[in-house]
Amino acid sequence: MVAQRPHCIRHVRRSVSTARGIWGMLLLTSLILVLAPMSGGVRIPPHSAKGRGGVKRAPGDTGAVRKLTFGEEMVAGACARAAAQWIMFPADAMKTLRQARTSPGTVVKIPPVRDLLKGATATSLMALPAGAIQFSVFPAAKQVLKGGVPGMSMLVCELLASSAASVCACFVQTPQEVLKQRVQTGIYKSVRSGAAQAIREGGIAGLYTGFGPTVARNMPMVCFTFTAFSRLKAAFKARTGKEASGLSSFALGGFAACVACILTQPIDVVKTRLMTQALSNLTPYKGVGDCVSRMLREEGAGAFFKGLAPRMIYVAPFAAVQFTAHAAASKVVRACRRQDHES
Repeated sequence: MVAQRPHCIRHVRRSVSTARGIWGMLLLTSLILVLAPMSGGVRIPPHSAKGRGGVKRAPGDTGAVRKLTFGEEMVAGACARAAAQWIMFPADAMKTLRQARTSPGTVVKIPPVRDLLKGATATSLMALPAGAIQFSVFPAAKQVLKGGVPGMSMLVCELLASSAASVCACFVQTPQEVLKQRVQTGIYKSVRSGAAQAIREGGIAGLYTGFGPTVARNMPMVCFTFTAFSRLKAAFKARTGKEASGLSSFALGGFAACVACILTQPIDVVKTRLMTQALSNLTPYKGVGDCVSRMLREEGAGAFFKGLAPRMIYVAPFAAVQFTAHAAASKVVRACRRQDHES
């Protein structure tokens, strides 16, 4: 143990140095994105009562950016979430390995990129329904609250709507998180075999280990990210007269997610610990309360912020890619809908 310590220290220092370098590049990139001239919004050019070719335009089409229907939001949200999940999967794997509970003396080494992508395709496909639910429930719930509760401010509507979207998505996200994190830490060999093993050992409930902490993390995370992003977009439009899209959406989404990431880091560590207990030969946690108290007693308060840098490296670009991809997918959906009206 003593003989291995210098090697361990060198490995840890090298890992920290690498993480700082990556994080520094991301911060510099974000700064450039914020300061660079931001692209204009996507607007459907105003037409007369008839569209191109003399075709009558759809009712209510005034030339402004049109809202998507519930089904269209599901399609755009699903594509955005899956794309962001796949692109940022290696950073997510690094975050999980940093947070996971391991036996004393264990050195968690960063595997090669090929191993970091293990399970990326399967879990990204599982992200399709999560994105569909989250992005469709948020605007639908906001519209219901806005029209059904007189006097409710838009901020409260957005907070309640994002909470509803978060809780609904957790019913899909929790099994995804359980399988993803156990594959990332080597507990399961693959998502498919892992799902079969989890159901065999604990039934369907085995896929919902850590559901409470997942909701407790996702609700404030989604509430802040979606609400802050919505407010930042409104401020951007008021200041520039343009819809946020492209680089501006990327920068605004990343900034909103960074703040939310710091606020929810402790509960994210608890969630990861509960989901990856099989990685350690230590006495299992009995639940959230036992996990929190033992972490405080055995590791100190700093343990709740383990993996913060890798998580920020993952979360900020993830949200930025997700919102940017959603804007791009929405543009495609609107174009398809306009072509259908004109045909």
